[in-house]
Amino acid sequence: MEIIIRSIWSAREECLNSCSLKMLRQFELLRNFHGTLKKWYKLGRSRKTSYSDVNTGDESTIRKILEKSVLYTDIPRKPMPTLGWRIDLWNGENKSNTAKISVKCGGYDKVMSIDVIPNMSLLVLGNWESTKIDKDAFFALMVAIHKLWHAEQSYCEIDGVVVKSFRGPGLKNLY
Repeated sequence: MEIIIRSIWSAREECLNSCSLKMLRQFELLRNFHGTLKKWYKLGRSRKTSYSDVNTGDESTIRKILEKSVLYTDIPRKPMPTLGWRIDLWNGENKSNTAKISVKCGGYDKVMSIDVIPNMSLLVLGNWESTKIDKDAFFALMVAIHKLWHAEQSYCEIDGVVVKSFRGPGLKNLY
């Protein structure tokens, strides 16, 4: 079973400190949710480089990863913090209970009033049939992530089918 929890919010200027603290909280939620979501690793080009352990319980570690994620202009090479910060990690599992997280926050650059890159939190859980976590637990995690990021819309997809979706601070159900 593949489960996707996605929360999305539009352009919102957030400082590096705010983003790193929210990510720290999200990793705390994940650690408390399931044992296989306690350890996280940097994504790499090979198995050897992919097993670089990341201490997601340490705000300064998260901040360093975010600082390195800033995009730069081509010429002259200048940072573009208006595009926000990003973190991409995986839980190191190869067969069952695999997980990947990608969070982008702090982006507020707009072109003609359209978001260039939406801010979002994406959690993808693969091969989870061996676990006995009910859907209500996933929905509760989804609500917690939605509230943490003050998301505009969140949804939970199981094996390609949206099973729960809501919008706004009042969690208005869409499905």
